[in-house]
Amino acid sequence: MNKPTILKTERVDDIPLLLAQLERMGVQELLDEHFPTHGNWKGLSLGQVAIVWLSHILSQADHRMNQVQSWAEQRIESLGILVGQEVRGLDLSDDRLESIVFNLSKDESWNRFEQDLSQQQLQVYDLKAERVRLDSTSVSGFRGTFDKAFDHQTLGNVLYGLQGGPLIPGCKPPKVLTLDRDDGSIRMIPRDVLLKADVIITNFHSVGNGDDENDLLSKLKPDEIDFIVIDEAHIAAAESYQRAFQHFQKARSLLMSACFQRLDGKTIDADIVYQYRSIDSIADGHAKNLRVQRFAPDVEQT
Repeated sequence: MNKPTILKTERVDDIPLLLAQLERMGVQELLDEHFPTHGNWKGLSLGQVAIVWLSHILSQADHRMNQVQSWAEQRIESLGILVGQEVRGLDLSDDRLESIVFNLSKDESWNRFEQDLSQQQLQVYDLKAERVRLDSTSVSGFRGTFDKAFDHQTLGNVLYGLQGGPLIPGCKPPKVLTLDRDDGSIRMIPRDVLLKADVIITNFHSVGNGDDENDLLSKLKPDEIDFIVIDEAHIAAAESYQRAFQHFQKARSLLMSACFQRLDGKTIDADIVYQYRSIDSIADGHAKNLRVQRFAPDVEQT
């Protein structure tokens, strides 16, 4: 008796185009060359995981790490063919992605990678121009937003610019140290400078795992941090954040996120002290009214 044929349908969208462009740029090879991994690294290489992750970000317009594994598992066969190697869901877990970001935070290796990538992508022409126009664009990320929140001179500051006066009257603005931006990377900041700051703003790859003497966990003792605030806290269940909680065990923690449910089922150990629903935000006029229209497309429409 003949065995039935099993057909599996996967949605590829623009992924083949994105991966082909990244391959053309040589991103994978350069990442593997400049960011070698230890012998215990299994599965896809760092460069292969990175380009699949980049294709997810560009295709889905979603930078959240905990969404990548489930997305990859829905098109696992297609990704394996496109990458040229068997792909496992665990290759795209948020812990693996955090390891990649930590590796990419090494300044010297990144500078060499960026230089080689630019040499492959940029072409220089000897043009005899009479006039050159330069346009400058300033870019600020989430750490710039936190900077302004603590800057009492920023127009409309929510802590110090209230109509009735500062949120905490008589409280002087704290001394804020923003790592990996104007104040420099964690590798450049000595321990005594860290201790002089009232507030340290950074991202998780500066925290490290304590094995590197330049990690934040290596430079600061467990009792030297008394309060931890984490934004996008749905990723707080990852190992990198758990190491920080274990290191600073006496510190109180405040977790903030718009989505506390994770697709991988990991729970976030925290008590809910405040919750602001989307429907309340719409009712208060802070968000636009949402309308949902459901439809079942025909085969021709898909």
